[in-house]
Amino acid sequence: MAAPTTQAEERYEFASGDVLRLVLFGRPELSGSFRVGPDDSISLPLVGTVSVAGKDRAELEDSLRAVFTKAISTEANVTLDIDAYRPFFVLGTVNKPGSYQYQPGVTVLQAVAIAGGIYSLAQNEASNLLVLSHREQERLDTATGQLKLLLARRARLVAEHTGQHQIAVPIQLKLMAGDQEASKLVADESDLMRARAQSLANQIESQDQVRVLAEKHIVDLKGQLAAVERQLDLTDQELQMALGLKEKGLTTGSHVFDLQRALADFAAQKLDVQSSIDRAEQDAVRYANSSVQAPLDHALQVAEDLKSNERDVGLQMAALVGAADIVRTITGVASTIGSAANLSPTYTIVRKVGSEFQHLDVHEIDRILPGDVLKVKKDGPGVAAGAMSGAGPTN
Repeated sequence: MAAPTTQAEERYEFASGDVLRLVLFGRPELSGSFRVGPDDSISLPLVGTVSVAGKDRAELEDSLRAVFTKAISTEANVTLDIDAYRPFFVLGTVNKPGSYQYQPGVTVLQAVAIAGGIYSLAQNEASNLLVLSHREQERLDTATGQLKLLLARRARLVAEHTGQHQIAVPIQLKLMAGDQEASKLVADESDLMRARAQSLANQIESQDQVRVLAEKHIVDLKGQLAAVERQLDLTDQELQMALGLKEKGLTTGSHVFDLQRALADFAAQKLDVQSSIDRAEQDAVRYANSSVQAPLDHALQVAEDLKSNERDVGLQMAALVGAADIVRTITGVASTIGSAANLSPTYTIVRKVGSEFQHLDVHEIDRILPGDVLKVKKDGPGVAAGAMSGAGPTN
């Protein structure tokens, strides 16, 4: 591995995370602090995006001077300082692994102190590992149980989606739960599938019954309409006769008026009955459409449930694998905790130089640079425990 390089020995190239203060003399509205983005560029007023990748302060000042001179059509006087360096990172057997704000001159030992010091497992912490192991085992058991239910549910949804009347027991469920438990889980889902099918059938039957009643009601209304039309025709004939008799003086005007009023009443009744027929026919069509739509809606819901189930199965499998890995890791930590407690830490810096990453073995007095990743390793179990908890030991 290469030897560490100090900040004084290496020119400082700007990169993502640095905060730069730009001063354009005479143009305060164009000056200010600007953070270097993930693409190693800064966004500046008037000139837009400027790349800082691979440039130190002098080179970037030259670039900015050129772009601002072109933008403002006069010689630009630009100075550049660093408001804040990009953070450095501490990983491994420390109490608080993470990113930290860089301060010039910080050493490896100081970086470890900032990250909460070395994480150490002592013999008297075995009980903490035991509690953690039990908790993760419970999480593993829960994840396993949930996955079994999801697999049985998926088998039922697949059967519904494909129109099958029997649910096949999935092989994956047999391997996880055994034949007896797998059959019991699938039997429960079969009961649910039959209940859902019966509910759909009842819904369709109900809609059909209502439709039949509506159609019978239409027949009755049409009979009423025919009767009203007959009355309307008879009254109209009687009115025409009365009008002829009135012209001859053989009947009174009041009789003619009564017939005209009766004729208007029958006409109004005809309109009412016709409106009732129209509404009843619309209801019958709606009930018929509902009977057709119900299976389609059911199929769409099954497809959506199947899609959601597939997502839940994936998440639950990930949770199960994670819990199983943690349980295995805790077991390994507990088995070597005694011998690992007395090991001395080692330090490695991962540093980006140009487009490449260097891995440097360093000592406590060596200095950290912005963007460095300091890896602290005391022992294998310590690393695992620190990564699992995300923090130091519980007191």
